[in-house]
Amino acid sequence: MNPIRRLLVVAALAGLAGCAATAPDIRTDYDRSADFGRYRSFGFVPEPTENRAGYETIAGKYIRAAVARQMEQRGYVQSDNPDLLINYSMKLEAKQSVTPYTTLRPYYGYRSNRYRTWVGYQWETDTITSDYTEGTLNIDIVDRQQKQLVWEGVAVGTVSREDQENREAAVTTAVGQIFVKYPFAAGRGQPQLVN
Repeated sequence: MNPIRRLLVVAALAGLAGCAATAPDIRTDYDRSADFGRYRSFGFVPEPTENRAGYETIAGKYIRAAVARQMEQRGYVQSDNPDLLINYSMKLEAKQSVTPYTTLRPYYGYRSNRYRTWVGYQWETDTITSDYTEGTLNIDIVDRQQKQLVWEGVAVGTVSREDQENREAAVTTAVGQIFVKYPFAAGRGQPQLVN
């Protein structure tokens, strides 16, 4: 493949990858048998999964602050004796993407330019490999008395260099995107419609 064509293909694929990486994949679920109407307060588990090394990470502080803001916006009050406990975890993982593409190239066959003839064409397949970082953020909300998970939210997406340089903003955004799909408010048992 000529260098200019290859550069155009790489640029196009990078542009598509950039568009795909703008929003994480958000998945949530909740226990339909839980009585969300009786939950009015929240707190955090004593040792969140994010702090498994025995200390609170900087990212953990950002997650905790962002989750607290989201819960308070929904009318919950932070308490030392809460109805709900929150656990969270974040993981970054190096990944590699291999993208195949096909191009049509001139083919002269056995004649090999020995004399003038019409040009045939053949399809050739090649691949482009790119490295990226995938981030996963999990948020669990647990009924403290029952010791049972009642809601979970997970965001999975590509973490850009800009996200890594501005972690607090990236974490706050990701937590907000997860909580868009949290359908409850303090003292209200009926879920609200979410996108």
